[in-house]
Amino acid sequence: MPLTPTQQIVADDTNRFKVVCAGRRWGKSWLSIREMCKAASKPGKKVYYVAPTYRQAKTIIWDELVNKLTQVRWIKKVNATELTVKLKNGSSISLRSADNYESLRGISIDYLVIECSVNTGNPVNNRRIYSCCFYHKIILSQNVVVSIHC
Repeated sequence: MPLTPTQQIVADDTNRFKVVCAGRRWGKSWLSIREMCKAASKPGKKVYYVAPTYRQAKTIIWDELVNKLTQVRWIKKVNATELTVKLKNGSSISLRSADNYESLRGISIDYLVIECSVNTGNPVNNRRIYSCCFYHKIILSQNVVVSIHC
């Protein structure tokens, strides 16, 4: 997936935590899809995309993600109800919502993209959402999409 020069800077950065402030039409969703696919290209990886609501997760990224994975013929199984794609190499990419933060606790994730407006209004709950990726690398991209790379 080709990236713009500024997107490439983010993609090439090796820091554990990355924060990107970018406006509309910068390509945050495109970069997120590319980076999720890159992470899922390694066998047996679990990749999550978390948006404030389930509907937003589906609206923002689902169709584009499935189209891209179909083009490269990586898909083994698509579950549109669960918003999960299983790949031929054993990895999976799942879209989740933060409106039920408890459903994100106790999971081990290899790569996580978080929509920037994910905020439960409760600092304790916010820490619980972010802690599911505590031992992993994290990318934060602000304004419309926050990408967290675990």
